[in-house]
Amino acid sequence: MSDDDTTFIPPPLPILTQKQQQDYDSLCIEMGLKADPRAQRRPTEPPNKKARANRSRYSAGPRSAWDRVMSTAKYARRAVNPHLQLVSVMTRGAIKRWGAIHEEDNDANALSAAETRQQNEQVKQFDKILKNLRDLSTVFQYMYLESADDEKSAWITILTLMHKDAVQVRANDTSRLKTKHEYFLPNDRTDVLYPPLRNASIKTDRDLKHPMLRHLILPPHHRRNLPPLEFRQPDPNAPSPVLSSEGRLLMEMIASGSLLLTVNDFPSAFYEEGSFDPEDEANGLFRGYLMERVMRHIWTSPDSAFVAFRKGLRKDCNANLHRQYVVTPEMVGYVACQVRTMLSNEDWREIDGEFDYEELFKLVVQLLRPDEATPARVRQWAEDTLNWFQEKTFGNYSADETEDESTEDVPAVFTRILQQRAD
Repeated sequence: MSDDDTTFIPPPLPILTQKQQQDYDSLCIEMGLKADPRAQRRPTEPPNKKARANRSRYSAGPRSAWDRVMSTAKYARRAVNPHLQLVSVMTRGAIKRWGAIHEEDNDANALSAAETRQQNEQVKQFDKILKNLRDLSTVFQYMYLESADDEKSAWITILTLMHKDAVQVRANDTSRLKTKHEYFLPNDRTDVLYPPLRNASIKTDRDLKHPMLRHLILPPHHRRNLPPLEFRQPDPNAPSPVLSSEGRLLMEMIASGSLLLTVNDFPSAFYEEGSFDPEDEANGLFRGYLMERVMRHIWTSPDSAFVAFRKGLRKDCNANLHRQYVVTPEMVGYVACQVRTMLSNEDWREIDGEFDYEELFKLVVQLLRPDEATPARVRQWAEDTLNWFQEKTFGNYSADETEDESTEDVPAVFTRILQQRAD
């Protein structure tokens, strides 16, 4: 070995406190990596998996380390990014924050600008996940660093299980919202959705095919070419509404399947009713009643979907589960994706025809977290919109999310809104 050769030495393991060691041991027991001493003392005790199933995550007293970890996995999809690859994010973030455990992780080869942006974004996501883990962050650091010599380590195992839980929670949210047909109605006591939707796993009766839902999924500039939407059963004896030439062309495109909707076509459901202004597309944006209801459905319980925040939260709501009480741009982005999925004839997909849900999420976050170079009116609109969600969902709490995001390579609608609200 020459004098220039050096031996790679990974970072040292952190020293765990007694409580952190207990949390580490309990996580390893839950994953089947360590024997449960309680089971050894009491052979007739149910296995860990069954014991977990019988233990409510909302039970009185502090939650177990396992419950907190799985809660964070769900939080990652609901409040960080619904499309994130959790294993990749946690691995990239751990290397950046805690150091490389393999020499190849220190590869100094130059990254492209796009790769650098992606890695920086993953590290930001990692930081948010770590913040939600709170006192378990040191335990995760220990798991990561000890995995250098063990391919079947606790680190790999727990990330795999977290990823599985994260994917499942997004699917569960989508599945539960799919049956909430009453959310589509401005007044669920008097309005009627006609024809009624089927309570089936297949949603072929939605999207542009449905005579009422098409008004909600169409962008406002198309919707205004149709007769006003009335949520009531049509009178079979009433004459057919007269369409303008633009309206007839729109219906022909819908019938032929030639009308393509992209991320630049925000659904009318995103807007407060009657607020759309083609000269100011931010006016009323994200304040639609469906957005408001889905936000509360996810964070404060389905029972509260129709009722603006008054006081107190249900003990078993997701806000308490995730310890999240401030509406963030990411939360609005997740709701926007779920709202459009409710209207679509497809379940959650990354791409639906020409519509890119990942781009939709990014666009919503970019609009609601503008940088200092963004026109002041846009920044004020973003702040007002988040405050509106905050009041409707949790009450008048102050938002504290101030991180900047890149606005490169953004869709046309983002550029238009910035130009329309420029000083």
